[in-house]
Amino acid sequence: MNEITFKDLFSNPNLVFLIIDENGIIRDVSPNAKKMIGFDKTYFHGKRLEQIFSQRSSFEKQILTIACIKEHAICPGYVYVGLRGKGTHNAIEDVFVDKIFHFSYFSWVNKNSAKFLPISLAPQHVTLESPIVQWLTSLYRQVQQPLVLLDNDFRIFFYNSSFLSLLNYYDDSKILGFPILEFLDERHRNPSPFDFLKKIRDPVGAISKDVKHQWKPMVTVPLKNGSAKKAVNRLFVKNKRLKLKCSNGALKIRENQADPAEPSRLIFSKAVNFPNRDLKVEISFIAEKGIDVTIALGRPVSGGLYRFFDHGYHIDIKFHNHLFCQFSRRSSPLLRSEIEHITPGTTCAITIKRIGPVISIEMNGRIIMHYKDPRPIIGVFASHLYLYCWGHALELRKFAISIKTSKYNRETEEHDRSKFISFATVPGKLFNFYTEQIYCINRVAFVVGFNELPILSRNPGKDTLLSRLEEVRNHIESNYFRKTDFKKLAGMCCISYVHFINKFKEVYGSAPKSFQIECKLREAEKLLKSGKYQIKEVGEMIGFEDVVNFHHFIKKHRHTTPGYMREKPV
Repeated sequence: MNEITFKDLFSNPNLVFLIIDENGIIRDVSPNAKKMIGFDKTYFHGKRLEQIFSQRSSFEKQILTIACIKEHAICPGYVYVGLRGKGTHNAIEDVFVDKIFHFSYFSWVNKNSAKFLPISLAPQHVTLESPIVQWLTSLYRQVQQPLVLLDNDFRIFFYNSSFLSLLNYYDDSKILGFPILEFLDERHRNPSPFDFLKKIRDPVGAISKDVKHQWKPMVTVPLKNGSAKKAVNRLFVKNKRLKLKCSNGALKIRENQADPAEPSRLIFSKAVNFPNRDLKVEISFIAEKGIDVTIALGRPVSGGLYRFFDHGYHIDIKFHNHLFCQFSRRSSPLLRSEIEHITPGTTCAITIKRIGPVISIEMNGRIIMHYKDPRPIIGVFASHLYLYCWGHALELRKFAISIKTSKYNRETEEHDRSKFISFATVPGKLFNFYTEQIYCINRVAFVVGFNELPILSRNPGKDTLLSRLEEVRNHIESNYFRKTDFKKLAGMCCISYVHFINKFKEVYGSAPKSFQIECKLREAEKLLKSGKYQIKEVGEMIGFEDVVNFHHFIKKHRHTTPGYMREKPV
């Protein structure tokens, strides 16, 4: 076989290039393949892509086949492949065990009366220099506290300088790629304090069988009857940039060319996401090219301005030749899905559910995304549902929001977690930690940040109890809206219930129950005075499903009513 020369392509040291013919057979490989993949040219020649690589991204079709490549003149985005064979692996580089490459191709090239297709492979090895890690770490680079990124086996593939200072380490080569357990004090290695990350309870299955608590409609837009126009005017945001019109059982949204300077694209805003409730949002629309919609859960905006995009969770939905869906947490993309076989003009039904810490997205009855958040964004920071229309047109066939009482119990999930750890190099210091789940090329990874706990005395036993009490106090303060089992909290402190009540009162000046009530009252007063929520919504946000019980609660502890509390000057 005469060797095909692509000097300009092969001169790029950062990419591996493969040249395939019209039958999908590899005919040439760039010289750096041995170094970057682990095999020389002879291994690739005469083979098909699918014999060497396996697809790792969520793209529905097997893009590695020549039939799929010919069908897609432009390579789909976010396609990653892994090596089927075993190359020369480096223990530090290959934190995720096998090598991953971003897959892309160019246009067909005519050479010697034949057609050839150059394919590029961008190595995504998990090192500090790799593009995927640079993208992830850019999200956390400015964090001042000690922080690490762990793979699914809890091995370190990124850390910041504060973590180095915490360990008193100066040799970077002994950190990257090593299990974080090796750095912990022996007392905190077994059982691993991070095991709960792999055991985050998924309440969806149990809740789906719950017949006692059924979904109750909260917002329904009756698009198929005469009251549709009134409902749209009442529920949707008035927007100069977009025109909303009810016609033939649909809400048609079109761009208003008369006022193109108006930047806002928001069409819906309402407080619907409450801590003790599960949430379901159902949207159906006609698939048209150019659709670009965002559904978000975020904090209430100030001053009536909807131009500041800062949400806890948001989902981007776009349709061109196929449907693209991306899920983000705090504006950080976590999951993507591309769905083909959707004919323009047909109806697409999207269902978004938040059940406890689990968010799932269904497309025409099939789950396309599923995310379990180790640290759910709750309360004010994700209370409002927002709907944005960025494209020129959108035809809604259904828009409905339902809620139901949540069976999810965060205390049960947290009961077995180790609340604090210490490191072998600094055994005299205790740290608690928080975690956030992220995705690295469709693989789970975790961000772990550490906070040093104050040492209040020289008595180790007393220090431990005070640290545990502080953890319990923080737990109550963060979960004031939940029904709290104080006996379980006493167990977390490893003391009797009576001793726990007395000790908590001695340290913080009030009993745990009184402390929780005061947290509820402070939050209720703050939310009422903000003027952004109805009284019923404030009650739901602090844990009252019945507005009457909320009125009684305020009357009992503040000797006033929620309405008067809202109107009372600050």
